[in-house]
Amino acid sequence: MSDKIVQGGKKGRKIGRNKVECKRYRDEDRREKNKQRRAEFRKLRLEKGKLKKELKSV
Repeated sequence: MSDKIVQGGKKGRKIGRNKVECKRYRDEDRREKNKQRRAEFRKLRLEKGKLKKELKSV
C-alpha cells in the first residue's frame, strides 16, 4: 500500500491517491469564479445606474 509520491507544492492539489490536478485546471476554476463575481458586480452597477436615472428624472 505505497502511495506514489506526488509532485506537490504549488503545482497542483492532490486528488485521490496519486493523481495530481495540474495548475491549469486550478486556474480555470478560479477564472470561472471570477467571471461569476464580475457578472454579479455588473448587475449591481446597472441597477445602481437605473436608480440614479430615476432620481434625476423626478
